[in-house]
Amino acid sequence: MALPRVEKIAAVWRKELLDIVRDRRTLMSMIVVPILLIPVMMIVGGVVAASAMKSLEAKELVIATVDSQASPRLFEALQGVDQATLVDYTGTPLDSLRARISDNWIQAAVIFPGVNLDDPSVQPTVTVMFREDREKSELANRRINKTLDAFTDELVSERLVAFNAPESVVTPFMIEEENLATDEQMILMVLASFLPYMLILITFTGALYPAIDMTAGEKERGTLETLLASPASRLEIVFGKFLAVFSTAMVSGILSVLSLTVAIVSGTSWLGSEIGQELSLEINAGAILGALSMMIPLAALFASILLTVCVFAKSTREAQSYVQPLVFLLILPAMMSMMPGSESTMGSAWTPVVNVSLAVESLLTDQADPTFIGITLLSTTVYALLGILLTSRVFQKETALFRV
Repeated sequence: MALPRVEKIAAVWRKELLDIVRDRRTLMSMIVVPILLIPVMMIVGGVVAASAMKSLEAKELVIATVDSQASPRLFEALQGVDQATLVDYTGTPLDSLRARISDNWIQAAVIFPGVNLDDPSVQPTVTVMFREDREKSELANRRINKTLDAFTDELVSERLVAFNAPESVVTPFMIEEENLATDEQMILMVLASFLPYMLILITFTGALYPAIDMTAGEKERGTLETLLASPASRLEIVFGKFLAVFSTAMVSGILSVLSLTVAIVSGTSWLGSEIGQELSLEINAGAILGALSMMIPLAALFASILLTVCVFAKSTREAQSYVQPLVFLLILPAMMSMMPGSESTMGSAWTPVVNVSLAVESLLTDQADPTFIGITLLSTTVYALLGILLTSRVFQKETALFRV
């Protein structure tokens, strides 16, 4: 079997790249989406989240009180709950009260104990009714608990004075927390958990449309037979097509990383608008290069898989139905960087996509384990080579190439 000729592979590669440049849909997925998607999602997402939180915190809440006359001091303390209106529901059946909370007529209810809280010889129960699955009701519960905690501290201080006891009786030691992470590092941690997912999906999308067009698309246009009749061998053709799909995937990945870097370097004060301070985030250049190096074998794996799957389709629509399950299969492993408790273990280093997601996150947060990074590169490269081998085998089958 003759070895593939570089000049023939390059000719097929140039031909496919020229077709890509002429295809507006592919250019959108390869260039426009990576450049705009990540910065827009970061900015819009941050602004919308901050605005929604601010709007929620500003809402006026309705809190029901039951038997408040039993403890005037507690009732007086609850009147200090931020942006809340207290309504007396004494005598209302509890089932009716629960229904009103579920129907959002009221956001929470406080049922006072039947004894006066000033009596230190008893330990009564204050019941707070709310719905944790409702944002406003949960917000009301947080505000009530904040007020109750402050009132509890006040009562404890009074009783300590009455019994001539030091505060250390109820507070044997103080806890002082020192968060060594700066605000910038905390925000970078959030971004680093989200960005690998976006980077993987954009790289996959960058390879998706070219792979469909170079296989099922050429079948529809009737140009695949012309290409097969050229002096280039099938192996040279498949390598040329693979390089073209791989190139578009890498361009998408590189542009997404660059757009991210520009967005961060140009300023991220919008992330800190909620606390009124301007933040300046920095990402190490080595982390950027490391993330790109992770994407090289992954882009090759995506290119080989997509070409293999799409070549069996008779039309672009059929090819799209074939790759749709791949998108769903990709989402969960790509999200591993966002999953709580995800660790860079040797097992995950050999798991496709999962390893790259965790590796990119660790690089961006400066927690990379060289062993994990090395195994990730090795395993993903092995999977990519196996994928290329499978693609070349499939392109030798007449049933796949001429399935019309």
